Amino acid sequence: QAFAQNIGYVIPISIVHLFLEEVSSLGKWTGVSELGVWFSLLESDTYRSFLGMEDYATGVLVHDVAPTGPLHEKIRPGDVLTHIDGLEISNEGKVPITISGQSVYVDVDAIVTCKPKGDKTSFTVLRRDDLEDSPKGVTKNKKIGKKKLKSIQISEELTPLVPFVPRFHGFDASPNYVILGGLVFSRLTMPLYNCFNPWYALSDCVDQFKKANSNEVVTLIKILRHDINIGCDLNDEP
Repeated sequence: QAFAQNIGYVIPISIVHLFLEEVSSLGKWTGVSELGVWFSLLESDTYRSFLGMEDYATGVLVHDVAPTGPLHEKIRPGDVLTHIDGLEISNEGKVPITISGQSVYVDVDAIVTCKPKGDKTSFTVLRRDDLEDSPKGVTKNKKIGKKKLKSIQISEELTPLVPFVPRFHGFDASPNYVILGGLVFSRLTMPLYNCFNPWYALSDCVDQFKKANSNEVVTLIKILRHDINIGCDLNDEP
């Protein structure tokens, strides 16, 4: 099609290898493992000092952890993530890796997405000493920092996460709807979301984690005019 010319995609070779190995051994592809953590950058010296971090410490501040992911209740909102697999996380959320003899900084997520299923990922986090005891499987180390932060070591096998909004047509998303009183409801999927651009009312849902495996977003997409739904108005936006 004319509008689709000159469109290309670059897939990292590490992901290609993971795909081929998994399809060869299992006969299917279950997806790329994900970190399952939302965080903010800590570029401000004042903010890091406020959190109780030492001058030499770097990292990112955790805001949310996927409730259905392996790191739930192990890494918590308010933790400072400082290392992954022994690599220091910068205040910009980057980690250094060596490629062809050169040191290159990549997003912290890249350390997880290039790993095969079953490989564990280790983390170092700083947590306030006045919070409740760490959950089972988490080891506490020495206290550091001005506000008695604890350094905690965590090791976990990460997996693909089931997205709150299904992503791909024909894979985890398919057209479906229900009509009630002339109101047409549908499960929100990325293909449906992209049909309504911009779709500001539901944009926040796209980046949310599932709270439970049964959670879905259902939205009103159309109103079939009838006496029973007089007064209902979609205003051109679901």
